[in-house]
Amino acid sequence: MNFKLVFFALAIIHTNFIFAQTKKFQIGLEGGPSHASIDGKDRFKNNHNSKVGYAVGLSLQYDVSKIFSIRTGVGFERKGYKMSLYNPLINVDAGDLRFHFDYLTAPLLARITLGNKYKFFANAGPYFAYLLSFNDSRNFTKHYPESWKQYYKRFDWGITGGIGGAVELTNNLSLTLEVRYNLGLNNYIKENPSLPFKSYINSAGLMAGIAYKL
Repeated sequence: MNFKLVFFALAIIHTNFIFAQTKKFQIGLEGGPSHASIDGKDRFKNNHNSKVGYAVGLSLQYDVSKIFSIRTGVGFERKGYKMSLYNPLINVDAGDLRFHFDYLTAPLLARITLGNKYKFFANAGPYFAYLLSFNDSRNFTKHYPESWKQYYKRFDWGITGGIGGAVELTNNLSLTLEVRYNLGLNNYIKENPSLPFKSYINSAGLMAGIAYKL
């Protein structure tokens, strides 16, 4: 009998048994509406306002202990702002021009959790984002300007934090609800003489999710 092979097989079985018992990992799906805005020391001064967006994503969590966890994942988030248009020649409000920024996002969060069946948690950490596309719309007509890449940076980053709660439906399955805020720390506008200001994209969202323990 090959004792090395038997020992190796038993080690794998033992490792899988421990992994199954501890259930250290969670995978989840989350999404919800967000409220996006721009800000900055030299922000747009006059008529730029916040707008409604949304975010969806997959999450992966590793439970270091019952209280402390590390979370990451990948998601899609629509941010932006709207600008009120005004025609001074005829003194008429010409509607809103909406700017949409679609980002691929990846956070790295530390989470503190308290409770058993009903849990309360808080998490915070950096996030990183990659600009997938940009468009603007007016009166439900979308435009895709080819020149947007020369005005906006591809990469964005900042700090994200949130508080929320979770309820266990089964030993493996739970529902979550979180209020989250993303604070942009990178000027998303490229250096350009025609755009002599710094601006940052922020967003606040309400995220509902479902998580499964592996």
